[in-house]
Order: sequence, then structure tokens, then C-alpha cells
Amino acid sequence: TLATLLTFWAESLVKNANESSTVESIAVFFAQLVGFGIIWVMRYLVLDKWLFKVTHHGEEPTDAEVAELHHDFPI
Repeated sequence: TLATLLTFWAESLVKNANESSTVESIAVFFAQLVGFGIIWVMRYLVLDKWLFKVTHHGEEPTDAEVAELHHDFPI
């Protein structure tokens, strides 16, 4: 949805400026690229922080680490 909204916004800005179709195509491409890039970075940060959290490095986790892992999902 974010990429689609950015694409629509970029296209409307370029059309209002009476630019060529090449400039419009480039603007739409980069809007899609930025939209998808933002989403992928956010997904990476969420998955890395909460879903694939490292609990220990070959050692048994402490009681504090186990308690931290059993908290509710932080939204």
C-alpha cells in the first residue's frame, strides 16, 4: 500500500509539472523503489528484533533471559 501511495503521489506531482513521459516513468520507478525499500527495512528490523532474537550462545539462558522472552509481543 505504501509503494502504491508513493507511486500515485509521484505520478500526480510529475503530471502537474508537465514533465516528459521519461521523467514520469523514472519518478514512478523511484517512488516504488523507495516504498518497497522502506517496507523491507521495517520488516527486517521487526523480524530481527522480536522474531529471531538470539537467546544464548551455546549456554543455558538465565532466568532473566527466559522471563524476557516470555513477555507479550511489544506492540
